[in-house]
Amino acid sequence: MRRALGLFLIALALSVLVAFAPTALVEAWVRTVFPLWAAFTTTLFRLSPVSSTLVAATSVLIGVLTATFLAPPGLRLRRAGALVVGTTSVLAAAFVLTWGAAYYRATLAELLDLPPAGADLAALESAFDRLMDEVHASAPVEPLHTRSAADLDAAARNAARCVADVDEAVTGRRVAVPSGVRRLPAGTLMRAGYGGIALPWLLEPHVDDGLPGAAWLAVATHEIVHTAGWAREADTDALSVLAGLACDDASVRYATSLHGAAVVGAAIASVTVPGHPARAAVSARFAAMPEVARADRVALANSIERHRDPVTAETVGRVYDAYLRSQGVEAGVADYALAGGIVAAALTVCPAAGHPWCE
Repeated sequence: MRRALGLFLIALALSVLVAFAPTALVEAWVRTVFPLWAAFTTTLFRLSPVSSTLVAATSVLIGVLTATFLAPPGLRLRRAGALVVGTTSVLAAAFVLTWGAAYYRATLAELLDLPPAGADLAALESAFDRLMDEVHASAPVEPLHTRSAADLDAAARNAARCVADVDEAVTGRRVAVPSGVRRLPAGTLMRAGYGGIALPWLLEPHVDDGLPGAAWLAVATHEIVHTAGWAREADTDALSVLAGLACDDASVRYATSLHGAAVVGAAIASVTVPGHPARAAVSARFAAMPEVARADRVALANSIERHRDPVTAETVGRVYDAYLRSQGVEAGVADYALAGGIVAAALTVCPAAGHPWCE
């Protein structure tokens, strides 16, 4: 038990040190140590036909149970307690080193030297038009929700390559990302109001199979961005849209632009009052989208209605909000809503900035 408590104190100390570490020090970790771990986890993803996170979690559980029952009857409870505390502490320390520190890195706005004031209404409207123009330009012949899983997986592989390229353009270092995502049974995450998750430690992205094609691909891109070392949701969502715009795969551009338009449209609604001309313009452009885009949006709405459970979603939302705040994200789950402003600010400095999504 003493060793277990020692491990617990080490994990606690690491968490405190990272929370108060200078941003420059955390950014140095992102650029030097993190890519080494990402190279390992990406290789593991490529070699394993199933979720390596699930395999690892099952192995740890079996190991703890086996060690407990091999102990003499009188010591089983004590050994179980020591194993639980020790294992939890090791995982907590590993969490900080492999993922948690990313919450304290420099933000995307800081790395892109975007205006501190963010995006005003004019910038949001311009970004919305840019994204809607891309939806029109890259719209497929048939809705993406009619595509096969194999086709979508191929598009996700292209999205991964584009994420790595754009991340390198932003950070100046190359990091390996998984060549796709793990599929989860329909409703696994959507029941709780989410479509995907990039699990810490092994940096493995998972996406709910209940999502229809366009939304599935947009969420897959988002989760792959997480594995590149972006923890905050607003930065992750914004970079996924920007990476999509810079991608040479039309399906990726279409899916991420459709998602980005919804995000920026929501940002416009948040800074205007009902009846404002900007809101009317957003509604008009959504109504005038290609038929396939309207069909993909309807497919998403129907899927959410089918799988989402309000009680579960509210409960999980509260837990995730508390988790994000514990990691230094002051806005909690509301951080998602900030993505639209970041996208707009990043597009506003085009083409002078010369970023990949400006071309």
